[in-house]
Amino acid sequence: MTALYMTLGFTACKVCILGFPILGFDVCLIPGYISLASAHHPPTDSFGIPINSLASAIFFLIIGQAMYVFCNFSSSIANNG
Repeated sequence: MTALYMTLGFTACKVCILGFPILGFDVCLIPGYISLASAHHPPTDSFGIPINSLASAIFFLIIGQAMYVFCNFSSSIANNG
């Protein structure tokens, strides 16, 4: 559960990438989103690497390897039966 929270627990705020004000109205031509990951997790550790980015990469690597092994296991069962 901690790994899922580290990977998926973030806040995204809507921002305007390209826009301009006209007569008191803000016109946004290209809207976008920005992540506020540092609001939920410490931004860096002592080595200068973002902790949440490193944890997310390791988590997805483990999940990807588990899916690969499970597919091989499933195909070996299907071939034997």
